[in-house]
Amino acid sequence: MGVTPYHVDSTEITGYGVDPAFPNSTARDICGVARTNAGETVQFRVRMGDNGEPGINDTFGIRLSNGYDVITRPLGNGGPGGGNVQLHNSNPSSTAPSSPSDCGGLATP
Repeated sequence: MGVTPYHVDSTEITGYGVDPAFPNSTARDICGVARTNAGETVQFRVRMGDNGEPGINDTFGIRLSNGYDVITRPLGNGGPGGGNVQLHNSNPSSTAPSSPSDCGGLATP
């Protein structure tokens, strides 16, 4: 019998910002509320980092209020693939990052 992959869909974003401990970092924290494919409603904190092109050194981590935790790590595991995080300058249709909310008490992943 196969294992169903764990899936998380955000339903509300409550914070988007830089970690005050690293104000010049290329990392961003996104916090909010999500629903899982297990029927749970959870709070989440995501940490993403843009470490240049072609993206193999970009990072991602997520922590959920139910204890699920993927520590921040390279998307491509040091090799090709895995994604490419790109931070863009703010524009009139976006909100510039600020210090994230307390993220429901969730620490950085």
